[in-house]
Amino acid sequence: MSDATQALLLAEVQQLKADVQTLLQRVPNHQRKWISPTELAQRANCSVRTIANWRETGVIKPASYRPGGRSFEFHADLALADIDARQG
Repeated sequence: MSDATQALLLAEVQQLKADVQTLLQRVPNHQRKWISPTELAQRANCSVRTIANWRETGVIKPASYRPGGRSFEFHADLALADIDARQG
């Protein structure tokens, strides 16, 4: 495979990745049950490290998250309910 072909394929893959990210952001939140730590932190108005601490200390219950690649995915409704229960 030539360098030009590889560069073209790489550019296409990068564009597809950007397109998928855009589509994921446009999916209404109520239809997306599993969200990233970053998304949960944004919804809970805290840092990603706070989300990790809450998961590690049991504030966010095991039923509210699952392994997702190198990180975790959080069930949007359950994790936010866990956080709300902690806060009051």
